[in-house]
Amino acid sequence: MSDRKKPLVSVIIPTFNREKLLLRTLDSLEKQDFGSRRFEVLVVDDGSDNDYSDVVVKEYPFQFKFLKQENQGACAARNLGAQQSEADVLVFVDDDVKLVPESISAMYELIVENERAIVTGNSIHPRDEYYIGTFAYIAQLEKAKFYRDIEVDFKWCWSGLLAVKRWDFLKLGMFKDPTGPFTKWEDVYFGYRATLQGYRIIKSQRAKAEHWDCSQINLKVACESLNQKSRSAVLLFHRYPEMKRHLSFYFYFFPIEWFNDSLPTIFRKSLRSILSVHPVLKFFEFLTKVVGMFNVPLWILRYLYRWTAWGYVYNGFREGIQRYGPVYYSDSMR
Repeated sequence: MSDRKKPLVSVIIPTFNREKLLLRTLDSLEKQDFGSRRFEVLVVDDGSDNDYSDVVVKEYPFQFKFLKQENQGACAARNLGAQQSEADVLVFVDDDVKLVPESISAMYELIVENERAIVTGNSIHPRDEYYIGTFAYIAQLEKAKFYRDIEVDFKWCWSGLLAVKRWDFLKLGMFKDPTGPFTKWEDVYFGYRATLQGYRIIKSQRAKAEHWDCSQINLKVACESLNQKSRSAVLLFHRYPEMKRHLSFYFYFFPIEWFNDSLPTIFRKSLRSILSVHPVLKFFEFLTKVVGMFNVPLWILRYLYRWTAWGYVYNGFREGIQRYGPVYYSDSMR
């Protein structure tokens, strides 16, 4: 009979064609101060092209399982990992993050101390010269900073570093992406459903992960990601109108409602529309490149990046309206 003890935590990592990044993630798990014998790691390959040979043959100090599935998206991969897990606490980790040593212990402590709670961590800027650049620096400045454990709105749920009791996760119906398997709304939607069931979302100040996301270092990639997510946001709002009030970032991208909007709102929506037409947007992109070549104050570049990104958000939102039909902010108030 095996004398192997049941782990306290199951760390679940979905992956797709990111072997090198995944090895960095696993290396950070080896350095956790939680104790390697107290947790297991389940990597779920979502139909990658490579065989992850370097990952599979490596020896780890923790219990390790490598699972495979056909390409269905990270949402399904996380659910498979949860179903195959053994611990009472699940910690979901992305394959492009590097955890600080106290992340697992910090999340575990909050989960066991709080009933009906979900704990989410913080995304921080990678400490690597590849990520050193003006856009990457400003992108980090745009993130909200948390200096203590605090209860937050469900929109702060981040599946890149998220902890939940296994029983609660199964009871809540696991992850479900309301707009399709590749549109990245599953964590916000999970937090939304949990909140409706009386769960609290707690942001852990000590649980941090360097996020090696290319959309954080390159304006073009960031804009493409925002454009895609904004298209699917229209479908999200069609299915769950009440979520519009919580995702207020999109307020000025909704169509003008002449009998409901105030004059300032009509003005800002009209201005957003004008600034997002293709020639104007391309001019902002060109201006951003030119200005970035000179030693200008960061606040100037910060606003240029914002205006460019907002243009892609607006156009993605309008593309979503063309695809899924009109959506109005006032529908959430009825």
